[in-house]
Amino acid sequence: MLLEEDLRRERDEWDEENLVGDFPPLCVVNLFREIEPDAVLRYGSVSVDIDADLLESLLDDEFKFSREDDDGLDPVQVLDYDAVNFLSKSSCAREPGRELWEKFAKHPHHGMRAIAAQHAISASTFRRLLADRSYKVRKTILGNACALESLVRSKKGRAALSKAVADYELRKETLRTADSLSEEAARVLSSIAFRAADDVSEAAPVVEIAFGVDEDRTVIALTTDSALTDAAFWLIEKYQHKEGVHGDVHSGSLDRNERSDYICGLLAEDPRVVVRMAAAQSARVESKAARMLAVDGSASVRRQLYEMPLGLDTQELEIFLSDDPERFVEFMEEILKRPDGGKWAERFEKDPDPAVQRELIRAVIADLNRDDAQPKPQFKVAPSAATLEDITPLPGDMNIDDPDYLDEWLLDEDEKEDEWDNDDDEDKDWRMSSEEPDFPDTEKSEIAVADDEESDTASKPDRPEK
Repeated sequence: MLLEEDLRRERDEWDEENLVGDFPPLCVVNLFREIEPDAVLRYGSVSVDIDADLLESLLDDEFKFSREDDDGLDPVQVLDYDAVNFLSKSSCAREPGRELWEKFAKHPHHGMRAIAAQHAISASTFRRLLADRSYKVRKTILGNACALESLVRSKKGRAALSKAVADYELRKETLRTADSLSEEAARVLSSIAFRAADDVSEAAPVVEIAFGVDEDRTVIALTTDSALTDAAFWLIEKYQHKEGVHGDVHSGSLDRNERSDYICGLLAEDPRVVVRMAAAQSARVESKAARMLAVDGSASVRRQLYEMPLGLDTQELEIFLSDDPERFVEFMEEILKRPDGGKWAERFEKDPDPAVQRELIRAVIADLNRDDAQPKPQFKVAPSAATLEDITPLPGDMNIDDPDYLDEWLLDEDEKEDEWDNDDDEDKDWRMSSEEPDFPDTEKSEIAVADDEESDTASKPDRPEK
């Protein structure tokens, strides 16, 4: 192992042999020359540099075939599904225990209804659950191949499907399930999904990637959902960190949070759902973009906000929650802490879903037992679910810094010690009063002497009395 002096000597010798001044001046200047990026990702007037790996990923997303990306059909293949006649019968067989699943479908708890949505129940029940207030129930129906086979074969079922697949995420779930259907049913279902999709390509800003130089310059517009989603995420990431940003006058004068709010606000105005969904996942709760996305016209966009944006009024909060019991449960504590939390508590206590009432009780109990100096709103609890009359809140007037409180605590501790001392004396008396075993005479005399000595010792105080 070389010593520190040897290492320093070798470094000095290397510096003498490799002086920067020995290189041509042009090479030193070239170190500061800006190098052309592998490719550029453009969104309107904003562009960011991307490397070859990201370029390959975006191209794969753009050119791979996916039923989910292009709805599985060319526009000329879209059927007039209102006039279609099915030549085959549904492959769905009647399940044993169907009466039980029908009862589950009427249960007030959304989780029980979701269980029913997984089974082969009647077509009328399928249609009713497809309009359920719970997103989980609707998604479960559209993931059930038996349900889709049944729904596409009736006019009422197709109408219900057309309304349900207007939601982007539910439309994608439907197309994923279409691969498990018969050829006729899959084609009708794809036609329904194709008609439900919004064509906003002409009004949307162009998202494109450019690579190559001069005559070999190639520009490719991104159109598929997966490519647009990845492009939006990378645009946000690069813009936040100010990495290779071009063509934007705002990025230089903003800090990171301001850059994040600006780019998310820009993407929040995009007419494409997938771009707004990416913006919703990245938007800060304090930002104007988050509040804008909380009232977005697409429920799929609103569901991408995993935290409740700040500053929502009552009407905006109604839109954000979408009357979904799962979202009530998810954001219960944040809602109850609002200035209008008492009104929301009264609404939750009347909610027919037991999951909402149960979460309300849990949140109220947690609030009562939380050591919080801020005033707490008076929450009400549904009498049908449970009552809080027997719950004793923690005393809020206890202050450990109060001398009177400390004196009382010390007095209580002294009383406890006196009780423990009395317990020890009682144990000792009990041991002394217990009968002695029957020993031989010689041993009895020895034990008697030992007992006399112990009694003399015990009669003496352990410490002088004051």
